[in-house]
Formats: sequence, structure tokens, C-alpha cells
Amino acid sequence: MTRSSSLFKFRPFNKASIELIVNRELWFARPDSLNDPFECQFDFDGMFDKLKSFPNISTSEIDNKKKSAFDVFNSLGICSFSRTRRNQLMWAHYADEHKGFCIGFNEKILSKSETALKSVDVKYQSETPTDSVINRYKELGGKVEANLDTEAMYSIIGTKYTNWKYEKERRLIMARSSAYPFTSNSLVSIAFGLRMPKRDKDTLKQLLSSPEWNHVKWYQAEKTKGKFALNFVPIKI
Repeated sequence: MTRSSSLFKFRPFNKASIELIVNRELWFARPDSLNDPFECQFDFDGMFDKLKSFPNISTSEIDNKKKSAFDVFNSLGICSFSRTRRNQLMWAHYADEHKGFCIGFNEKILSKSETALKSVDVKYQSETPTDSVINRYKELGGKVEANLDTEAMYSIIGTKYTNWKYEKERRLIMARSSAYPFTSNSLVSIAFGLRMPKRDKDTLKQLLSSPEWNHVKWYQAEKTKGKFALNFVPIKI
């Protein structure tokens, strides 16, 4: 089965959302600024202390690598997307209880325009990824030059607690936390929430009314009869 190249971002209708579209910029947040207090929290000291038992590597090398990994990790930028727009919890939590909207991006175009360092599908589990990082380091032969810091960072960023599984999250990672531009052709769809006011819909339509946005597909979310499910009906602008 071919995986869709679409990534979705749920937004309330507010000033920040308007600026995202007008400025064509996505915000890549620092790991320590994410909304879940367990997010990207990791015992660097504990992990690197375990590595000191490895042969052919000195304590000073491990300590230097720990500092380097910690500094680089804290400066990274993360932008989160979902692989689905049908999950009702996403609409309730991130799109102002269905009064907002959902932006669809083409991942291939977006990743190319952003020149992201890495794209990762989030894994969901009840344990922190310490053991997987250690095991990966063993696979790499226990070498300092094997870029353990990079392996560790992507493993930490790409792991969340099991309860978040419904998000089906995919993340783009940049070297620095900042706002980064996207091209107009990477934005491919807009879906209005169930409760989005007409005036807000009209504002979005006006913002994306120039010819460069003619490729954008528009949808209205509707309740599926007889089911707790969403259906997206194409609409003309």
C-alpha cells in the first residue's frame, strides 16, 4: 500500500494562523518548548554514563560527546504534522473545537523547500528510548565517530508516550529553531472545521485568492451519518 505524501496541520483561526499563510512560514520549535512536559525529555547523563562501560573509549570522550549532543539537541527546531485529518481529537485539541481548519501540505515539496535535516515518523511507546539508543550505538561498533549524538537526537525526537498514538505524527527537523519559509505549491489543501464561522472561511478564501493558489483543493468537514466519523466534501471557491 502506497503511503500518502500529504501532511496535515490543524490550526485555530487566529492571528498566528493568518500570519502562517500570509508570510508562508512554518515555526520550528525548540524541543523544550513543546506542549507535553514529557516531550523530548531525556536522561542524557544516564545514557552517556552507561556508555562509559564500553571498551576502547575514554571517559573524557564520552563527556565531550555528551556536552556536544546536549548543546546541539537543545538548538534544534521541530515542526509537527499529522498523517491524517480524519481524527476527531485532532480537530478538538488543535483546531479550536472544530472552529478552525486543517492545512494539507505535500511532504515531498515541503521537505525540499525547507531542506529539512530529517523527517521522522513518531514511534509510540511507554518507555523512554534509552535502550534503543544504547543498542544502536552497539550496532555502530561503539565508535565515537559513529555520530551517536545524531542517532540519539532523532530517537528522542521521534519517540512519544503511547497515549499520543492517535496523532499519527510526522516531524520535520531543522538545525535551528526558527520560522522557515515554504513555497506556495507545497500547500495543497484547506479543510474547514464543522463549526468554522462563515466570516473566517471567507477570510481564508480571500487570503488564498491569487492565481498562485489556484491548485489548492478546498473541503468542508461534515459528520458521517450513522457513524462517529468525519467526511470531507470538496467545495468550489
